[in-house]
Amino acid sequence: MKTENSIQLIGYLGHEPTLKKAYNGSLYTRLRVATDYFRRTSDGTVIKKTTWHDVMVWDQLAEKVPDNFSKGSHILIRGYSLNRTFKNKEGIYKKITEVKANHLLNLDR
Repeated sequence: MKTENSIQLIGYLGHEPTLKKAYNGSLYTRLRVATDYFRRTSDGTVIKKTTWHDVMVWDQLAEKVPDNFSKGSHILIRGYSLNRTFKNKEGIYKKITEVKANHLLNLDR
């Protein structure tokens, strides 16, 4: 059976997006996106849980982000999940999961 690594998030931006340049010259924007999950307890109380997602946007799509989105924007993101490992300033290896976006849509408009 065929599998697919595909993610769709609908949430809100947690900070102002800024365009940056990687060491290899590629442009990127890192987004923090909040999504909510609601569940009802046995006594009827509704509990809201917010999850924060790291989203990376690269190259031509990244160039468009600062002009079309701002902190608090309601956003739809399509992409795929990516695990990567890096060494922090203290020399400790960290593993993170992030979403690499290949489609963005501003839901405020």
